[in-house]
Amino acid sequence: MDSIISISDQLSKIRDSVENIPEHLGSGIYAIFAKNLDCLAEFTIPSSGVIYIGISNRLELRNHFKAKYSGFSTIRRSIGAILKNELNLSAEPRSKGNSETNYRDFRFTGNGEKCLSLWMQSNLEYSIVDLEGDLIEIETCLISQNEPPLNLTKYENYQKKRIRHLRNQCKEEAKKIWECNHLAKR
Repeated sequence: MDSIISISDQLSKIRDSVENIPEHLGSGIYAIFAKNLDCLAEFTIPSSGVIYIGISNRLELRNHFKAKYSGFSTIRRSIGAILKNELNLSAEPRSKGNSETNYRDFRFTGNGEKCLSLWMQSNLEYSIVDLEGDLIEIETCLISQNEPPLNLTKYENYQKKRIRHLRNQCKEEAKKIWECNHLAKR
């Protein structure tokens, strides 16, 4: 457990802006922090500021700040759903394929993705610790210890129901577009 505390401390101490995220990394843990604890107004952010913890075997691919679309980033979908009205976002399917994942893993229309990225760059910080080993076990311990509000698994998140509700609203919006596109092809 000491190593988990050490990793958690490292993540907190090396918080930085998105512009300084290294380009080429190996595997490890990353954390996303709110600069201000009230930036997601209806949600409680812990005093550490951590809002999300994740793992990757290729950390450079998990740069949620530079993602072109939210369809492959759960944290972008959660933040976008939370800020949907504030940022005037509309959800759409992430691609035109037949798979239901294309509306379930929605993205935002038009300028929405850029607007979401700009909000994230202004309001959030990032931290990365290169690690090897059982990343899933380390991630689970860190999530349990830190209780980041946008992690929807690996601990009893009392805010999960509200986040899921907001994401489901976006999913339903994207599903209507997906269904219209598929009916038009018939």
